[in-house]
Amino acid sequence: MHIRNSENGVPARNLLLKKTFEFFETGSSGDITGAEIPKATSLSDNFPNPFNPATRVKFGLKGKGHVSLRIYDVSGRLVRVLVDDIRDAGSYEAVWDGTNDEGRSTASGIYFCRMEAADYERTLKMVLLR
Repeated sequence: MHIRNSENGVPARNLLLKKTFEFFETGSSGDITGAEIPKATSLSDNFPNPFNPATRVKFGLKGKGHVSLRIYDVSGRLVRVLVDDIRDAGSYEAVWDGTNDEGRSTASGIYFCRMEAADYERTLKMVLLR
């Protein structure tokens, strides 16, 4: 395949260059072509942690299905729903900006990010410092 082939009217070299820049800007370790499917469903540790004002949570799905990513406070109350829908297999990233579902800032403290997808569950501990 020649790098000059066009895809939907956009030269392939432009798409490759864009994905290369995104790869180095995000520090992603995945395939820059976007064709890589995770071998297992997973939730990676958030970064940065502790954080202020926002943190990124990366997760991967080995197959299409429903996934939910929710933030809870130390008393177990739901603070924010980041993801609650059906996604295709692949790698994803969600950003939490330290606000609740109403858009209000939350207090400094420990929060938990819980992911549930098919037969997978994992909870992360996150620290918000204001």
